[in-house]
Amino acid sequence: MKKFKYIIPKICLASVLILVSWMSPILKPDGNTIVIIVNNENPIADMSIGKTKITYLRKIKKRWPKFKKTVLPVDRKGTCPAQVTFYTKVLKMAPQDVNRYFVERQYQKAEKPPIEFNSDADVVAYVKANPGAIGYVSKSASTKGVKIVLTVE
Repeated sequence: MKKFKYIIPKICLASVLILVSWMSPILKPDGNTIVIIVNNENPIADMSIGKTKITYLRKIKKRWPKFKKTVLPVDRKGTCPAQVTFYTKVLKMAPQDVNRYFVERQYQKAEKPPIEFNSDADVVAYVKANPGAIGYVSKSASTKGVKIVLTVE
């Protein structure tokens, strides 16, 4: 009977460790460094993670302060390391929660969801061409023609 007293907690601990190691790729980003980018015309010089989150989600305002352009969030199609980092470290939301949030905003406030692109180059090109755009790309991506306002590791 004494043996079971010590074996059961060890089995439980081992089960939890196995589950955590199996889920870890889902629960945390892979260490990919990303940059948050805006159009060069945008007067914002830098942003915090919190400010980026409320701006990207259009939680408080739909327009950039002191710029009077509509905030146009840009996302990636499918899952990529940059998206995992952005969702986990900036939005602090799971992908299904981000999707649900924008579907609800579209239904309740007639707001369009983020425009999605396949590559970093496409995100940069869109942000460069649209003054109100805000997006994220891998730090290694070419960001010529846009302004980096935050780096997230």
